[in-house]
Amino acid sequence: MCMMKTALILCNKRSTRVVELNLSGFHLQGSISPHIGNLSFLRSLQFQDNQLSGALPAQMRNLFRLIYLNLSQNILSGVIPSNITKLTELRALDMMSNRITGSIPNDLDRLAKLQVLNLRRNRFTGAIPASIANISSLDTLSLGTNSLTGSIPTELCRLRNLKVLDLTINYLRGLFVLSSIYNMSSLVVLALASNDLWGRLPYNVGVTLPNLLVFNFCFNKFTGGIPGSLQILTNIKVIRMAYNLLGGTVPPGLGNLPFLEMLSTGDDGV
Repeated sequence: MCMMKTALILCNKRSTRVVELNLSGFHLQGSISPHIGNLSFLRSLQFQDNQLSGALPAQMRNLFRLIYLNLSQNILSGVIPSNITKLTELRALDMMSNRITGSIPNDLDRLAKLQVLNLRRNRFTGAIPASIANISSLDTLSLGTNSLTGSIPTELCRLRNLKVLDLTINYLRGLFVLSSIYNMSSLVVLALASNDLWGRLPYNVGVTLPNLLVFNFCFNKFTGGIPGSLQILTNIKVIRMAYNLLGGTVPPGLGNLPFLEMLSTGDDGV
């Protein structure tokens, strides 16, 4: 296998062990073989954009050197195996766009080096584990388009390195105090649309979250006015706040933002 002249399989020059396996976009079908667990020297495994189905094999626990795991855009089902937390070297776990069910494991914080957690577009249920806030290295948390319930854990405010927080299109419910995440000043994407959240939008959000490119709060029950401080976010691309309970007028400077591609504020009296 390691003698193949291909960029899809990378082997260690000394041991000839497979360390990277990229079979993305090969239109693969069927389940992931349990023999994948024999590749214990793997650092990167990319099976995205195929038609792989079935549950993840328990033998994946043997890939303890794995740093990057991308299984996105398949039709994988079942639950996340509990022993996935044995992959303690993982920096990126991407299972976007599958049919994975069950709850998000409470002990994912054992993946202490994780930087990217992308479980978007699956069928997860239950609450967002507060323990995720213990993964201090996390910069992307994408859990949108699932069936998650409960409130947004206030503990998430501890993720000071977070750049992307996407919880759109779930069944999350409760008071969301935007000021509780003001110490997350690295946020680039803040997307909470299509839930059942409420609270008052503070005026100074643009000051305290100065790096925002996407601010998506539409289809909730937020009150107050459109924060005027959004006008100082000169790099912002998306502002979506329609279908809330907002009042007042649209700050005049929003229409002059140089990189703004989408502005949606109407249908709620504004």
